[in-house]
Amino acid sequence: MDANSSTRKLIIEHYKTYPKLQIQDILKFLFQSCFGCEHMISSLDSVTDMILKEAAAVKQQYDLPVEKLDGSYSRVHLSYLKKGLSAFTLSKLFCASARKETDGLDNLKTKIYVVRDLIQERLLPFSVEDFDRIVNKWSENGYPAIHHSDTFRNEYWPSYRVIADKYIPFLALFADIDRMLNSCSAVITSDDIYNEALLTEILLEIYNCKIINMEEISFNSEKSSNKPDDSFHQEIYKALNENKAVSYPEYNCSLFRFESAAVKTNSLIFVAGFHLISKKQI
Repeated sequence: MDANSSTRKLIIEHYKTYPKLQIQDILKFLFQSCFGCEHMISSLDSVTDMILKEAAAVKQQYDLPVEKLDGSYSRVHLSYLKKGLSAFTLSKLFCASARKETDGLDNLKTKIYVVRDLIQERLLPFSVEDFDRIVNKWSENGYPAIHHSDTFRNEYWPSYRVIADKYIPFLALFADIDRMLNSCSAVITSDDIYNEALLTEILLEIYNCKIINMEEISFNSEKSSNKPDDSFHQEIYKALNENKAVSYPEYNCSLFRFESAAVKTNSLIFVAGFHLISKKQI
Protein backbone atom coordinates (compact mmCIF):
# COMPACT_ATOMS: atom_id res chain seq x y z
CA MET A 1 0.00 0.00 0.00
CA ASP A 2 1.45 3.38 -1.03
CA ALA A 3 1.50 6.42 1.26
CA ASN A 4 -1.59 8.07 -0.23
CA SER A 5 -3.62 4.86 -0.05
CA SER A 6 -2.61 4.47 3.59
CA THR A 7 -3.71 8.03 4.32
CA ARG A 8 -7.07 7.46 2.64
CA LYS A 9 -7.66 4.24 4.56
CA LEU A 10 -6.72 5.68 7.96
CA ILE A 11 -8.71 8.89 7.52
CA ILE A 12 -11.84 6.98 6.51
CA GLU A 13 -11.40 4.64 9.49
CA HIS A 14 -10.92 7.66 11.74
CA TYR A 15 -14.15 9.20 10.46
CA LYS A 16 -16.06 5.93 10.98
CA THR A 17 -14.75 5.71 14.56
CA TYR A 18 -15.58 9.35 15.29
CA PRO A 19 -18.46 10.28 12.97
CA LYS A 20 -18.95 13.67 14.62
CA LEU A 21 -15.38 14.82 14.04
CA GLN A 22 -14.76 18.19 12.41
CA ILE A 23 -12.26 19.37 9.82
CA GLN A 24 -9.83 20.56 12.47
CA ASP A 25 -9.89 17.11 14.09
CA ILE A 26 -8.77 15.59 10.82
CA LEU A 27 -6.05 18.22 10.52
CA LYS A 28 -4.93 17.42 14.06
CA PHE A 29 -4.74 13.74 13.08
CA LEU A 30 -2.54 14.69 10.11
CA PHE A 31 -0.37 17.03 12.18
CA GLN A 32 0.33 14.36 14.78
CA SER A 33 0.99 11.83 12.03
CA CYS A 34 3.70 14.07 10.59
CA PHE A 35 5.19 15.75 13.66
CA GLY A 36 4.40 13.40 16.53
CA CYS A 37 4.62 15.08 19.91
CA GLU A 38 7.64 17.33 19.36
CA HIS A 39 5.63 20.46 20.24
CA MET A 40 4.29 19.11 23.55
CA ILE A 41 7.31 18.21 25.66
CA SER A 42 8.19 20.03 28.87
CA SER A 43 9.75 18.35 31.91
CA LEU A 44 9.21 14.70 32.75
CA ASP A 45 7.68 15.60 36.12
CA SER A 46 5.19 18.03 34.60
CA VAL A 47 4.25 15.51 31.91
CA THR A 48 3.62 12.87 34.59
CA ASP A 49 1.56 15.24 36.75
CA MET A 50 -0.58 16.18 33.76
CA ILE A 51 -1.22 12.54 32.87
CA LEU A 52 -2.25 11.75 36.46
CA LYS A 53 -4.65 14.69 36.61
CA GLU A 54 -6.08 13.91 33.18
CA ALA A 55 -6.50 10.20 33.95
CA ALA A 56 -8.42 11.02 37.13
CA ALA A 57 -10.94 13.06 35.15
CA VAL A 58 -11.12 11.03 31.96
CA LYS A 59 -14.60 10.24 30.59
CA GLN A 60 -13.72 8.55 27.33
CA GLN A 61 -16.70 7.05 25.54
CA TYR A 62 -14.56 4.83 23.32
CA ASP A 63 -12.19 2.25 24.76
CA LEU A 64 -9.47 2.30 22.11
CA PRO A 65 -6.16 1.73 23.93
CA VAL A 66 -4.03 2.42 20.83
CA GLU A 67 -4.88 4.23 17.60
CA LYS A 68 -2.49 4.15 14.66
CA LEU A 69 -1.71 7.52 13.12
CA ASP A 70 -0.67 7.99 9.50
CA GLY A 71 3.09 7.87 10.05
CA SER A 72 5.48 6.53 12.64
CA TYR A 73 3.34 7.47 15.66
CA SER A 74 0.24 6.22 17.47
CA ARG A 75 -2.15 7.63 20.03
CA VAL A 76 -1.96 5.71 23.31
CA HIS A 77 -5.11 6.47 25.27
CA LEU A 78 -4.93 6.90 29.01
CA SER A 79 -7.25 3.93 29.32
CA TYR A 80 -4.05 1.90 28.90
CA LEU A 81 -3.19 2.84 32.47
CA LYS A 82 -5.97 0.46 33.54
CA LYS A 83 -3.91 -2.37 32.06
CA GLY A 84 -1.11 -1.69 34.55
CA LEU A 85 1.02 0.84 32.67
CA SER A 86 2.17 3.54 35.08
CA ALA A 87 1.77 7.25 34.40
CA PHE A 88 5.53 7.65 34.86
CA THR A 89 6.33 5.03 32.22
CA LEU A 90 3.85 6.58 29.79
CA SER A 91 5.49 9.95 30.45
CA LYS A 92 8.92 8.54 29.67
CA LEU A 93 7.61 7.00 26.46
CA PHE A 94 6.02 10.31 25.52
CA CYS A 95 9.21 12.27 26.16
CA ALA A 96 11.35 9.66 24.40
CA SER A 97 9.08 9.91 21.36
CA ALA A 98 9.72 13.63 20.85
CA ARG A 99 12.01 14.26 17.90
CA LYS A 100 12.37 16.79 15.11
CA GLU A 101 10.68 15.60 11.93
CA THR A 102 12.62 17.22 9.08
CA ASP A 103 10.14 16.09 6.40
CA GLY A 104 7.09 16.75 8.54
CA LEU A 105 5.79 19.80 6.67
CA ASP A 106 6.15 18.25 3.21
CA ASN A 107 4.36 15.12 4.40
CA LEU A 108 1.61 17.21 5.97
CA LYS A 109 0.94 19.11 2.75
CA THR A 110 0.73 15.85 0.80
CA LYS A 111 -1.75 14.37 3.25
CA ILE A 112 -3.87 17.51 3.16
CA TYR A 113 -4.38 17.03 -0.59
CA VAL A 114 -5.41 13.41 0.02
CA VAL A 115 -8.09 14.54 2.49
CA ARG A 116 -9.29 17.17 0.02
CA ASP A 117 -9.73 14.43 -2.58
CA LEU A 118 -11.79 12.40 -0.10
CA ILE A 119 -14.06 15.39 0.42
CA GLN A 120 -14.45 15.90 -3.32
CA GLU A 121 -15.36 12.21 -3.63
CA ARG A 122 -17.97 12.75 -0.89
CA LEU A 123 -16.33 10.18 1.35
CA LEU A 124 -16.14 12.79 4.10
CA PRO A 125 -19.13 15.00 5.10
CA PHE A 126 -17.52 18.40 4.53
CA SER A 127 -17.52 20.97 1.76
CA VAL A 128 -14.37 21.64 -0.24
CA GLU A 129 -14.94 25.37 0.32
CA ASP A 130 -14.93 25.03 4.11
CA PHE A 131 -11.92 22.74 3.99
CA ASP A 132 -9.93 25.15 1.78
CA ARG A 133 -10.83 28.11 3.99
CA ILE A 134 -9.67 26.38 7.18
CA VAL A 135 -6.50 24.99 5.60
CA ASN A 136 -5.57 28.34 4.02
CA LYS A 137 -5.91 30.12 7.37
CA TRP A 138 -3.84 27.36 9.01
CA SER A 139 -1.20 27.73 6.31
CA GLU A 140 -1.04 31.52 6.73
CA ASN A 141 -0.26 30.98 10.42
CA GLY A 142 2.55 28.53 9.63
CA TYR A 143 0.73 25.26 10.40
CA PRO A 144 0.87 25.50 14.21
CA ALA A 145 -0.22 22.66 16.48
CA ILE A 146 -4.00 22.41 16.41
CA HIS A 147 -6.55 21.50 19.08
CA HIS A 148 -9.52 19.18 18.84
CA SER A 149 -12.82 20.84 18.03
CA ASP A 150 -15.28 21.53 20.83
CA THR A 151 -17.63 19.02 19.22
CA PHE A 152 -15.00 16.30 19.30
CA ARG A 153 -14.00 17.04 22.90
CA ASN A 154 -17.58 17.13 24.15
CA GLU A 155 -18.58 13.99 22.30
CA TYR A 156 -15.51 11.76 22.71
CA TRP A 157 -13.46 13.16 25.60
CA PRO A 158 -10.10 12.50 23.89
CA SER A 159 -7.37 11.66 26.39
CA TYR A 160 -4.18 10.20 24.99
CA ARG A 161 -0.46 10.72 24.37
CA VAL A 162 1.30 10.44 21.03
CA ILE A 163 3.98 7.76 21.18
CA ALA A 164 6.53 6.61 18.61
CA ASP A 165 5.53 3.33 16.97
CA LYS A 166 8.76 1.59 17.92
CA TYR A 167 7.48 1.43 21.52
CA ILE A 168 3.97 0.20 20.75
CA PRO A 169 4.77 -3.56 20.49
CA PHE A 170 6.22 -3.39 24.03
CA LEU A 171 3.27 -1.69 25.76
CA ALA A 172 1.85 -4.93 27.14
CA LEU A 173 5.29 -5.86 28.47
CA PHE A 174 5.68 -2.41 30.07
CA ALA A 175 2.29 -2.86 31.77
CA ASP A 176 3.45 -6.24 33.13
CA ILE A 177 6.67 -4.68 34.38
CA ASP A 178 4.90 -1.81 36.12
CA ARG A 179 2.40 -4.13 37.81
CA MET A 180 5.24 -6.29 39.13
CA LEU A 181 7.27 -3.31 40.31
CA ASN A 182 4.31 -2.12 42.36
CA SER A 183 4.79 -5.01 44.77
CA CYS A 184 8.32 -6.31 44.29
CA SER A 185 11.33 -6.24 42.03
CA ALA A 186 10.78 -7.58 38.54
CA VAL A 187 12.75 -9.98 36.43
CA ILE A 188 12.15 -9.48 32.74
CA THR A 189 13.61 -11.95 30.31
CA SER A 190 13.85 -12.16 26.56
CA ASP A 191 11.20 -13.97 24.58
CA ASP A 192 11.08 -15.16 21.02
CA ILE A 193 8.45 -12.57 20.14
CA TYR A 194 10.85 -9.71 20.82
CA ASN A 195 13.99 -8.56 19.07
CA GLU A 196 16.46 -8.96 21.94
CA ALA A 197 18.78 -6.13 20.85
CA LEU A 198 15.87 -3.71 20.48
CA LEU A 199 14.32 -4.85 23.76
CA THR A 200 17.63 -4.28 25.55
CA GLU A 201 17.93 -0.80 24.06
CA ILE A 202 14.38 0.18 25.00
CA LEU A 203 14.51 -1.22 28.53
CA LEU A 204 17.71 0.72 29.17
CA GLU A 205 16.11 3.87 27.76
CA ILE A 206 12.80 3.68 29.62
CA TYR A 207 13.70 1.85 32.84
CA ASN A 208 17.46 2.30 33.15
CA CYS A 209 17.49 -1.33 34.27
CA LYS A 210 20.21 -3.82 35.01
CA ILE A 211 21.13 -6.05 32.06
CA ILE A 212 22.48 -9.51 32.84
CA ASN A 213 24.05 -11.08 29.77
CA MET A 214 24.06 -14.81 30.37
CA GLU A 215 26.92 -15.34 27.93
CA GLU A 216 29.21 -13.27 30.14
CA ILE A 217 28.45 -15.06 33.39
CA SER A 218 30.66 -17.70 34.90
CA PHE A 219 28.76 -20.80 35.91
CA ASN A 220 29.58 -23.55 38.35
CA SER A 221 32.53 -25.54 37.06
CA GLU A 222 30.70 -28.77 37.84
CA LYS A 223 28.23 -28.02 35.05
CA SER A 224 29.05 -29.77 31.84
CA SER A 225 27.64 -26.95 29.74
CA ASN A 226 28.05 -23.18 29.81
CA LYS A 227 24.39 -22.70 29.02
CA PRO A 228 22.32 -21.14 31.83
CA ASP A 229 19.42 -23.08 33.24
CA ASP A 230 16.20 -22.17 35.03
CA SER A 231 17.80 -22.53 38.46
CA PHE A 232 19.85 -19.38 37.95
CA HIS A 233 16.74 -17.47 36.92
CA GLN A 234 14.80 -18.80 39.92
CA GLU A 235 17.65 -17.83 42.23
CA ILE A 236 17.65 -14.23 41.03
CA TYR A 237 13.88 -13.89 41.29
CA LYS A 238 13.72 -15.51 44.73
CA ALA A 239 16.38 -13.18 46.14
CA LEU A 240 14.67 -10.07 44.81
CA ASN A 241 11.23 -11.24 45.89
CA GLU A 242 12.58 -11.60 49.44
CA ASN A 243 14.05 -8.09 49.29
CA LYS A 244 17.60 -9.40 49.24
CA ALA A 245 20.42 -8.30 46.99
CA VAL A 246 21.54 -10.90 44.51
CA SER A 247 25.18 -11.39 43.51
CA TYR A 248 26.53 -13.04 40.41
CA PRO A 249 29.90 -13.22 38.59
CA GLU A 250 30.26 -10.68 35.79
CA TYR A 251 33.16 -10.59 33.35
CA ASN A 252 35.35 -7.47 33.43
CA CYS A 253 36.62 -7.06 29.86
CA SER A 254 39.30 -4.54 30.79
CA LEU A 255 40.81 -6.80 33.48
CA PHE A 256 40.06 -10.09 31.70
CA ARG A 257 38.50 -11.66 34.76
CA PHE A 258 35.22 -12.31 36.53
CA GLU A 259 34.21 -10.04 39.40
CA SER A 260 31.29 -10.11 41.77
CA ALA A 261 28.35 -7.95 40.72
CA ALA A 262 25.23 -7.23 42.75
CA VAL A 263 21.72 -6.07 42.01
CA LYS A 264 19.81 -4.23 44.70
CA THR A 265 16.18 -4.83 45.54
CA ASN A 266 13.31 -2.79 44.08
CA SER A 267 14.89 -2.93 40.67
CA LEU A 268 14.23 -4.23 37.20
CA ILE A 269 16.51 -6.86 35.73
CA PHE A 270 16.67 -7.99 32.13
CA VAL A 271 18.08 -11.49 31.71
CA ALA A 272 18.79 -12.70 28.19
CA GLY A 273 18.02 -16.27 27.29
CA PHE A 274 14.82 -17.04 29.21
CA HIS A 275 11.16 -16.14 29.05
CA LEU A 276 9.11 -13.57 30.94
CA ILE A 277 8.01 -14.94 34.31
CA SER A 278 5.73 -13.60 36.98
CA LYS A 279 5.45 -14.21 40.70
CA LYS A 280 2.68 -16.74 40.09
CA GLN A 281 5.07 -18.98 38.20
CA ILE A 282 7.59 -19.20 41.05
